[in-house]
Amino acid sequence: MSEISDSLVSTSDADPTDEPAAVHPRAPGIESITVSQTARETSRTFSVRRADARELRDAAVEIGLPVLTAKALVRISYRALRAYARRLPGFGPSSNSHLRKNFLLTPATVWCDAALVRVTLVAPALDVIWRICGAGKATYILPDGRFVRVDVRR
Repeated sequence: MSEISDSLVSTSDADPTDEPAAVHPRAPGIESITVSQTARETSRTFSVRRADARELRDAAVEIGLPVLTAKALVRISYRALRAYARRLPGFGPSSNSHLRKNFLLTPATVWCDAALVRVTLVAPALDVIWRICGAGKATYILPDGRFVRVDVRR
């Protein structure tokens, strides 16, 4: 477990995500091109990757998580933010702070009952990007079987 935080900022070719490589649609007569996660992650500068990992580690320390729990959550959070960024057209290499400022830092209202959690967000600064990729309307299933429905109030 001691290597978790180090792997987030290493300059090695290993990518911190476990997602499969992306396949781009092919033009007629041209084979499809596969872009590895490594190529996508290296489009982000080392200093940005390091700052993102440091920011997540600092947050874990600030809330007083045990060391092993903090390391695991930092790695999971890093991967989740990278996957989220890649889902937004043109924002794959964005830093955590840029994502937070333009997409994630928005007021929300949460209603919970036995079968459903409903989250209503105020439209973020770059709401048009959310509309393009369909992130403004989503439904998830929690491990306990409840549904989480996310809507954006425009």
